[in-house]
Amino acid sequence: MYNQIVNTLGLSQNTLEVFVLSSIGVLILGLIFVMYWKYIVSGLVIVFCLMVFANKLPDAAEAKTTKEVKQETPVNPDKPLFMQDCLKHTDYTKEQCEDIWEDRESA
Repeated sequence: MYNQIVNTLGLSQNTLEVFVLSSIGVLILGLIFVMYWKYIVSGLVIVFCLMVFANKLPDAAEAKTTKEVKQETPVNPDKPLFMQDCLKHTDYTKEQCEDIWEDRESA
């Protein structure tokens, strides 16, 4: 009788086995989801929040401040010492010593 039903429907034994195993898998996953749906949803919300905050871009005010800070030239701690030595041991003016320092830094 089983063989007649399967032949009438045009299904093979392999197709029916895949259907039964898939149904069992869906049933188990559904049962797990029903039992733990609060934890699953909470975990997904937490992961979503972490992803959003991890990829936060600075707003316009912070970006402007950051841009201004990046445009400022960093102060080299050796410059005051260089200027002092340049003025003390040479006949250069302050402007000439600064030009020498800038040429040295740009090279």
